[in-house]
Amino acid sequence: MNHKKAVQIITRIYADLRELQAELSVQDYELKAEPVEPTRSAPRSPAPHVFLREFSDLYQRTLKAAPPTVTGKHASLVRGLLKVYPRERLIKMAEVLLLTDDEWVSSTDRWVSILHARAAWLDLKLKSHGL
Repeated sequence: MNHKKAVQIITRIYADLRELQAELSVQDYELKAEPVEPTRSAPRSPAPHVFLREFSDLYQRTLKAAPPTVTGKHASLVRGLLKVYPRERLIKMAEVLLLTDDEWVSSTDRWVSILHARAAWLDLKLKSHGL
């Protein structure tokens, strides 16, 4: 296929997309969901700062080094993790993260962003050891 033909095809595709976009309106796809009242009995996950304090202490004890500075980004990542894993599980996952000899993990600071990125792997490692 030559360049001129490819440009014609791409131009036609963009024109079709613009036409389709014009046909679709947001009003056609509005969600008609009923408002839901929040329940007061829903269990809340512990505040991220509780886990971050525990992780910082564990980091210091395990690596004999000061943990990196905690930022708002870290609190946000931990908040997301606490929605998936109980705090106790996250602590065990953090222990594995700090002690593993995995080549990639060893090349990092082993801090919250790495815990977040490797959470599923850490959980699987615990499960494979019956924990």
